[in-house]
Amino acid sequence: MRSLWTCVSRDTYHSVDVAGKPVQFKVKVTQVSGLKLPQITDEFAKSLGVDSAAALRDEVAKNMRRELDQMIQAVTKERAFNHLLEKNAIEVPKALLDDEIDRLANEAHEQLAAIDKVSNCRGISLKRVRTAA
Repeated sequence: MRSLWTCVSRDTYHSVDVAGKPVQFKVKVTQVSGLKLPQITDEFAKSLGVDSAAALRDEVAKNMRRELDQMIQAVTKERAFNHLLEKNAIEVPKALLDDEIDRLANEAHEQLAAIDKVSNCRGISLKRVRTAA
C-alpha cells in the first residue's frame, strides 16, 4: 500500500530550501503488525519491578480500586455542586468570568504551542483561542 503524506517542515530545518515549507513524503507500507499481549508471568512482573505475577495482579487491582474510588468521589462532588447550583443561583461577576476565560485561553494556547513544536501545526493565535472560548 502506498500513501502520500503532507506536512510543514520546521523553520529551523537544516536545508533552507525546505525550512518552513510544505513537504510531501511517499510512504510504502510493507507490513502491519498486530498487538501481542505478554503472558503475565513472574519474569514479566520482575521486568516491571514487581516480585511476582501474583503481586503484579494485586498491585493492578489496588490501582484500579483507587482510580474507581477517585472517579466515584469526583462524580459525587460534581453532582453535589450541580445540585447546589440548581437550588442556589449565584451571580458571578463579569470580571471574574473574564479573568477565568483569559486564564483558560492562555493555558490552551500554551498547550497548542507545545503541540505546534512537535507536529508543526501553524497559525493558532491566542486571539483565536480566546475567541473560541
